[in-house]
Amino acid sequence: MRVTHSFQDRLGCVVATGASGEEAERHALDAARLIRIELENQTATHEASETEGVGGR
Repeated sequence: MRVTHSFQDRLGCVVATGASGEEAERHALDAARLIRIELENQTATHEASETEGVGGR
């Protein structure tokens, strides 16, 4: 995996809606609490992020 420090590094996306901005925010926060990300070989991922894609976009 090449880390680019751009939108391409995203693992996923949540889109929330509501009758008001406050309701959409609550829905987004509720959804975010349900997300769990597990990475294998985190050391390699961390090292790649330090050496690849420096400067970002």
